Amino acid sequence: MMTQDLDQYLPAVGDERMFVLGLVAYLLLANGLTLLAFWLDSRRTAQGLAPMPSRTLLILAVMGGWPAGLFARVVFRHGGRGRAFALGLNGIAAVQVLGLAALSLPVDRITEQVMALKSQALAAAVGEEEQNEPDRVLPRRFGPGSDAAPSVKIGG
Repeated sequence: MMTQDLDQYLPAVGDERMFVLGLVAYLLLANGLTLLAFWLDSRRTAQGLAPMPSRTLLILAVMGGWPAGLFARVVFRHGGRGRAFALGLNGIAAVQVLGLAALSLPVDRITEQVMALKSQALAAAVGEEEQNEPDRVLPRRFGPGSDAAPSVKIGG
């Protein structure tokens, strides 16, 4: 009877809400681990121990923990890593935010607009070529009988 009570609150497997729930759980875990890693790194350096490798912290940021990484840099005053680390962390954040923004765009509408622009540009280019290109005349043939062969006109 207890599982029946829980089933009414949880979405069914394959439901879109289940995907969102899983994604939120993953991001909470990734950000929690990233925050913990930044805190441990700050603590280790304060005690005079070797810091955690920057690569480890950046991997956690790539795995979805960049918000916690940016937050931890401010809260724990975690700024002694240098310019390359800061650029890496901010770059990861920018790429992931832009990626999410691109995923949220209506792809079918964008595709239609791109195809319409492409066909308009092609029509304009072909139209300009036909209008701006002067009539070309091929040279007369050389050799025997060349005086009798007329010039051939191309275009228009």
